[in-house]
Amino acid sequence: MGPLAIGNRVHKVLEEGYSSPAGEAAALAVLAESIAEDWPRAEEMGGDVLKKFESEAELALIMIEGFIQWAAEEGLDAEWEVVAHERIVRTPPISIHGEEVTLKGKLDQMIRRLMDGALFMRDWKTTQTMNPVMLAFRPQLKTYLLLLALTEPEAQVSGGQFVFLKKVKRTARANPPFYSVEQMYVGPREMETFWTQTVGTLGRLVETAQRLEAGADHHELVPPRPTRDCAWRCPFYECCEMFDDGSNVEAYISARYVAGDPYAYYGLDDKDKETE
Repeated sequence: MGPLAIGNRVHKVLEEGYSSPAGEAAALAVLAESIAEDWPRAEEMGGDVLKKFESEAELALIMIEGFIQWAAEEGLDAEWEVVAHERIVRTPPISIHGEEVTLKGKLDQMIRRLMDGALFMRDWKTTQTMNPVMLAFRPQLKTYLLLLALTEPEAQVSGGQFVFLKKVKRTARANPPFYSVEQMYVGPREMETFWTQTVGTLGRLVETAQRLEAGADHHELVPPRPTRDCAWRCPFYECCEMFDDGSNVEAYISARYVAGDPYAYYGLDDKDKETE
């Protein structure tokens, strides 16, 4: 439950349902399946947990139903065709400090403008406010453009389109708009700078990983950097301080958490299967 869970649930519906050829019907089916999958756990816990889960499930349904209606009224897809969705892009190995690094991403949608054939990337965003700071989304768009440039140089992508859904039940007291779409463009010089920044970031990551594997103290190399987003974004928020106060944090994590694959979201493409 919580902001991150709501965003993930709605994003899953748009990504796996609305983006598919079945559209509206698939979106509602994915939402129902997602809620049904989590319902037994919430029902088992009961009380306030169940009430909150029910409220958030209702919110997700209202957001999706309203979005489908808004998209039809505004003609969100009228001038576009979807050429790919949930597309996994993986770069060839990049040599960084003697290590081979592979960049991998998952694109929500690739869409083509019918008027001129221009390609854009579309990404879904849930938000608390309809006044997003668009500058914050430029790194994501540039990362997608970089992935395509390294894998398919012939694919000329003109820019990105971000579709925002407000996390609100659209009651009489709620203030519209509840949905919006914003387009963004990135120039060649900006991409050159971003490539330099990316190589620098990868270098620092590889160097840090190498030192950690050699036995360096993580307190020195990766100290905590708390922000206002920690409480809802980080799954380890509740035990963060235990890493510093001498507690048996590893035992706590083993008892409270379920191990998962951080790359599972990106699925398996042909190159992964060959080396599995």
